[in-house]
Amino acid sequence: MCGTATCATGAEDADGDGIPDWVEITACGSTTCADPNADEDGDGIPDYAEQIVCGTTTCSTGDEDADGDGIADWIEIVICGDTTCATGDEDLNHDGVSDAAQLKKAFDQAKAAREKAAREAAEALASTGLTVGLPIGVVAMLFFGGLVVFLARRKQQRAVAALGGASDSPGGDSTQISSLFDEKSGE
Repeated sequence: MCGTATCATGAEDADGDGIPDWVEITACGSTTCADPNADEDGDGIPDYAEQIVCGTTTCSTGDEDADGDGIADWIEIVICGDTTCATGDEDLNHDGVSDAAQLKKAFDQAKAAREKAAREAAEALASTGLTVGLPIGVVAMLFFGGLVVFLARRKQQRAVAALGGASDSPGGDSTQISSLFDEKSGE
């Protein structure tokens, strides 16, 4: 900044990062604090623009438009520093395409790529069968494991009953039961 209120043009950029000093001061308190490439939440909106739009670096949906002019607030901040200054016709790089349209297209492409990646990750997980197959498999194993234990215990109880009742031990006389099973298997 130049030091007086009458000499500032609004285009001063002490650190040469492409963000005017007054925008950096608004976003984070100094003329060198904003990084034009920083995007903490990976949504395609620079952190300094989100900070100005909503007070934090991870809050903007990208659709906020406080002045209702059809240009998202974050795009206006990137183009001219506040949420009401862009006309939508600015072409600062002189390529014949409005800066607002270029920024919106890049944002939409990044958003579509994030959504596609999330969808593919969900589909990959689903295709492994883990989301449905694993719980069903665990339940089936528990059920059939319990059924096997139940049938084995029932067979043991019948064997004890065939020998004339239960002995003092909770499982009956294991020698007699073993010999009964041996006799049956030898037939």
